[in-house]
Amino acid sequence: VRLFNSPGFSGSLGVVVVGAASSAVFDCFIDIHRQDEWNNFFDSSRILELGKSSDVIYSTSKIVQTLYGLPILPRSFCFSRCWHRFDDDTFILVFAPCKHPCAPAESTLTPRGDFSGAVLIRPLHESSSSVVTYLNTTDVKPFVMKDMVNEVVQQKIILTLAGIREFMSCAS
Repeated sequence: VRLFNSPGFSGSLGVVVVGAASSAVFDCFIDIHRQDEWNNFFDSSRILELGKSSDVIYSTSKIVQTLYGLPILPRSFCFSRCWHRFDDDTFILVFAPCKHPCAPAESTLTPRGDFSGAVLIRPLHESSSSVVTYLNTTDVKPFVMKDMVNEVVQQKIILTLAGIREFMSCAS
């Protein structure tokens, strides 16, 4: 996992090989009801709107600790996702913050945060494995030290990728 910082952009990029078909990995990323089996970032998620190849999700995060021992309290996120399957069984999932009338109002207990990014899932031909590339930017609002937040995001991407790889190896 690499951390990228430049003026106006901060984010993380992670790549992992998963021992499962790209369609099975994609299904895990899309199914919010199975995410708690491999993703340790979100506490709860629910679908607010569902389209043919898109949806709107409302999620709350868990409390996370930074390497400095300081907690980042839970945040709520409302984001849209859209996806596409290519002829070679490559999948792209793109997500971005949005507003939705069914999303609960922001509260002081779970202030709103924003995150956006993409997941690219490519089949490794000649095998039953896939390459997962995960790009994420996060703004936890209100502003806290950017480096501390990016460090936590980087940890979460590592854990997310390790979680999906472990979950898929147990599932097959």
